[in-house]
Amino acid sequence: MGSLPEEILKILEENGVDFEVREFSSETHSASDAAKALNCPLQRIVKSIVVEKQNKDFCLFLIRGDHHLNIESFKRKGINIKRLANPVKVQNITGFPVGGTPPFGHKNKIETFIDESLLKFPELWFGGGKKNVLFKIKSRDLLKCCPDGVVIDLE
Repeated sequence: MGSLPEEILKILEENGVDFEVREFSSETHSASDAAKALNCPLQRIVKSIVVEKQNKDFCLFLIRGDHHLNIESFKRKGINIKRLANPVKVQNITGFPVGGTPPFGHKNKIETFIDESLLKFPELWFGGGKKNVLFKIKSRDLLKCCPDGVVIDLE
């Protein structure tokens, strides 16, 4: 068992969401590291990827662990992504490190896009605010905790 930062706990509790936390002795920095540590399918690990848009704003993509962020496909959808945010900017915007960035509870409000294919799985694992902490919730609860999140087809 591990612990989650107050910002994440508050949102989970406010929304009545059941969750499980796991803390590891080594980092689960990547989705494949997390899947191995949890002994679960890569598709059930959610990557939280912060990107910089053309207008210098930032947004967050929540995508399946077995998917890659295709900047060109987002441009075709009208989402003008410039590049991945560097680790310092991710920490400054969200309050959390790359490899531990949760889907919600960020220091600053950030536009969030949710891969609709995530919602077909009953439960999902997310970064828990540290590079060695993960938490699991039901996929339907993700929408409760990210009410402003935009569900999009990333295929």
